[in-house]
Amino acid sequence: SSSCFRAFVVAFAFLGSACAEHHVTNGLVLRIDPPAATVTISHEAFPGFMDAMAMPFDVKGAARTTKLTPGDRVRFRLAVKGGRSWVDRLEVISAAPVDAGLQQTPAAPVLVPVGTAMPDFQLTDQSGAPVALSALKGKVVAVTFIYSRCPLPDYCPRMVENFRAIRQRFAERMNSDLVFFTI
Repeated sequence: SSSCFRAFVVAFAFLGSACAEHHVTNGLVLRIDPPAATVTISHEAFPGFMDAMAMPFDVKGAARTTKLTPGDRVRFRLAVKGGRSWVDRLEVISAAPVDAGLQQTPAAPVLVPVGTAMPDFQLTDQSGAPVALSALKGKVVAVTFIYSRCPLPDYCPRMVENFRAIRQRFAERMNSDLVFFTI
């Protein structure tokens, strides 16, 4: 009798651990990449899970059929299981406003094209000293934006691990001709 109960508890615990965690919030669609099945959303906080931020999400299942446009307000559900996360439910709650006169949206992209020199900027390092991009001319500079409390196992922790692996592989070149900026 007690062995049957233990088997039931073990089976129940196993089934419970096999399910994904789900978190729901609202956000603003910034970018859609259909070939990669990703959407970048500036989202509100997932209560009790993750603060508000902008980030790309994998899109799976029925959520892939939702027609999206940058600027759409959406309500979505994030599934997290093991080392992966994805959006499995996605609903447009208000469409992007039409800006026919191009008063708010520039007619041409304002991003720096690939291969163009990066504009100079200055940051403050962990010691409080200023660091300008122009001071690093001729070096390979890798920049990433990390949210230190990001709970998604396939995003911030993965990026930190990737940078750690590069740092180890190229240890002799660090700070001589290879520099990391983690913001």
